[in-house]
Amino acid sequence: MQKNTPLYLLGVALFALSCESNGPAPVVRLRAERMSYGDHSYRVLEYDDDNKVVRVISGLIVDGEADESVYTISYIGTHVDKIALDTRWKMEYKYDNNRVAETHEVVNGELNSVNRFFYDGNGRINESFLLMNDEGSLVPLVKYSYEYDDRGNVAQVRGFYYNQQTSSYEDGPIMEYENFDDGPGASGLFMSNFSNIYHYSPNNARLWRVRQINGSVGEVTYAYEYNEDGYVIKQTPSSGGHVVSYSFQEY
Repeated sequence: MQKNTPLYLLGVALFALSCESNGPAPVVRLRAERMSYGDHSYRVLEYDDDNKVVRVISGLIVDGEADESVYTISYIGTHVDKIALDTRWKMEYKYDNNRVAETHEVVNGELNSVNRFFYDGNGRINESFLLMNDEGSLVPLVKYSYEYDDRGNVAQVRGFYYNQQTSSYEDGPIMEYENFDDGPGASGLFMSNFSNIYHYSPNNARLWRVRQINGSVGEVTYAYEYNEDGYVIKQTPSSGGHVVSYSFQEY
């Protein structure tokens, strides 16, 4: 699940067959452009001349009208420095040894929350902690632990809630991911989670299961359609929820 690749590498070089009998095959490069959740919402990525994502347009469709929020992304070198929604909201990224160590969420100029990330010997996140700002003090809220399959896909995320009375973490829900395909993970390509933009599975899970602490279990299976280069262009859930569509552009 861990992706230490800078955002400008989201456009992966793909090779097409040459129409000519002589000379090298032309290189076709694709990058993520747009994802849509049925007719409910969408996300569009815009790039600079260095192929870095510099704007994310997030649209919510209500009664046929789109309400858009535009997030701007700034960099220090190849690392994302912050993602901002004008002056109302921003996510700041703190690094250690070229890996995201913390993200700071700032709302209306005030620190709202902090995510802290810890890594295993393979450079993958094995624990993360969410802390909320309570009148100037960071208060633990949730902890997550991660397990991976032999291809580096996250197989299990176990949640723990912090009990303020006992000053300890207690069991929360467990999320399980199974039956991965061989294609590039769509969530990472389309920046589906701002809290850690480098932390995604390299492939796409066909099964998502949630085990609640009361013993109930729910699961959703996904069917995927792909373009000729192996990228997911449609994700259909068995639950009858929104069909997610993905489109790419050459550059």
